[in-house]
Amino acid sequence: MALRRRRKRSFAWVNRPPLFVLLSQGMLARPAWLMALLVMFFGVILARPSEVHAQTATFHLHSEASTTSGLLQLTTAGPDAPSAAVISIALRNKQPGEFLIKAFDTPAGVPGLSGTIPVGSTLSFTLWMRKTADFGNMAPKAKVYLNNATGSLLCIGTATVALTTTLTPFTFSCTTTSDVTMAAADRVYLWVGIQLTAKPGNNVVQAELDIEGTLDGATDSKIIVPLPGAPGPPAISS
Repeated sequence: MALRRRRKRSFAWVNRPPLFVLLSQGMLARPAWLMALLVMFFGVILARPSEVHAQTATFHLHSEASTTSGLLQLTTAGPDAPSAAVISIALRNKQPGEFLIKAFDTPAGVPGLSGTIPVGSTLSFTLWMRKTADFGNMAPKAKVYLNNATGSLLCIGTATVALTTTLTPFTFSCTTTSDVTMAAADRVYLWVGIQLTAKPGNNVVQAELDIEGTLDGATDSKIIVPLPGAPGPPAISS
């Protein structure tokens, strides 16, 4: 009789449904704390792409020549030379419009990331500028492209405050209006100039951009650029 009872218990165990069946049928109790933990875990995983998109890099404007002819360097390194003033062309008798002071670019392969900078990403500028004489009305302006002035445009920003003859840090920003795809070999190209809104007439005046100096000090002109994140998963249509 004892042996028969043991065989009966063994037979009952063999015929129990597998664990995954129990789970699918809701036959195992699921503690509330376990469900909350799973929700938190998957929430963190799903949030990761937006965290990648939020990453940025700060680039400082340097006085050293770039490997690109006619440009100066734009690097993540802080200032490494005394303050320097970069001057625009003479604006005497110029009509309203935009005028370049100087263009900069990063070294080849910097930032060295591939992916997408999403629409609505913000670029910030801190540019130390002034005008050399009190003639005309002009505001700081900056444009950021990939590789050169004919590459993919990230955005264009113009300060809302006009230049004076006092050297001042102008902080302003702009946002991308579409997704921008970046390859690991792409450079960041920065155009810095002014938007002339009132002509100076027959008077001698130029726009001045100051760079280098001490880290985060006067004349340390810099920009903050969003870095590309990995492309998101493809859309799934029903």
